[in-house]
Amino acid sequence: VLAYIGVILSLAPIIAPSIGAVILEWGSWEHIFLLQGLTAMVPFLLTFGYQETAIQRFNGSLPEALLRYTKLFRNSRYLLATVTMGLIIAPFYGYLAFSPIAYITLFGLSEQAFAIYFGLSAFAGMCGAFVCSRLVNRFSDIRLLTTCLVGCCLGGLGIMLAGDLHYGLFALFMCIIIFFGGMSRPLSSNLILEQVDSDFGSASSFLIFYQFFVGAPCMAIVSLEWQYPFLIYGLIAFGLPLIVLLIWPFLIRRLLQRPHQPIPDTTVVRPE
Repeated sequence: VLAYIGVILSLAPIIAPSIGAVILEWGSWEHIFLLQGLTAMVPFLLTFGYQETAIQRFNGSLPEALLRYTKLFRNSRYLLATVTMGLIIAPFYGYLAFSPIAYITLFGLSEQAFAIYFGLSAFAGMCGAFVCSRLVNRFSDIRLLTTCLVGCCLGGLGIMLAGDLHYGLFALFMCIIIFFGGMSRPLSSNLILEQVDSDFGSASSFLIFYQFFVGAPCMAIVSLEWQYPFLIYGLIAFGLPLIVLLIWPFLIRRLLQRPHQPIPDTTVVRPE
């Protein structure tokens, strides 16, 4: 399910830059936010047709809701998995800030060409999520995640060595990074949420918060005026998944200690 959600969410970055470019041709940047507000009204109105399906409901106050995080933070397995696996997505946030600098400022491409190459990388992420949904029935999560980490490292290494030579090479290596990143996202999210027995909403929200928390510094770093900007971004895109890959054996051993919900280390076949 998480993999199919990843496919759907990847459509937005593909379509959004093209829509933004069209709006700027006929209007101003304010019209972009006006369209966002109108678009947000659609799912807001649709929510009135749904009913809550949660079995356990929390009716306490806001301070009591925040105190539920204390129980979550006492879960060492959850924190270890979140802090480690949350680093994988950080290069993607760095790409959000660095891509217009790379394509438009450094390579001199037009806004329309930037939208095409940005959409191409987003399409790679969608393909990664779809491939994950196909392979998860044949291979274990651990094997797939290991492959994803290696793939992200190779893409980051390619940017370090040859990303500044041509925009085609930069786009190719970014597609590799985002493909394996999109493939790893549902796997890592499932791995993290398997470490909690309750408060899944709190666990999911803190996971997203942490991903933004590590992604924001990457965006700030790559936006600075560096003498070798592709090398700096390549170091981030290569170094962060490498850190996760080095911690990976220890993380798996730590999570396998959980007696009632072990993580399989061999190939498993799951029902369709």
